[in-house]
Amino acid sequence: MESGTELEKRSQLGFLLSLGHIEHAARTQPTHLAVRNTLIKMFKEATFTPKLHLWVEVHILPQGALETEYINCHPHTGFLPHFPAHEVMADG
Repeated sequence: MESGTELEKRSQLGFLLSLGHIEHAARTQPTHLAVRNTLIKMFKEATFTPKLHLWVEVHILPQGALETEYINCHPHTGFLPHFPAHEVMADG
């Protein structure tokens, strides 16, 4: 914005095991459906000039392209329940 006014921005990051998981979630996840339906209704019945910009970015990574590190985490944190973990012992 040229005026220098800060814009409210929000980001979400999600990891899914396949595009099929994304498609299933988009059709069945109650929170996603509620937000989608509310936005559609708001824009169809708009009593204002909508100023909403959505950005969706999808990355498909080849096997072995992502390395994660979890330190003292619950076994259901992040990717831990979905992929084999390798314990690394610290020196000392």
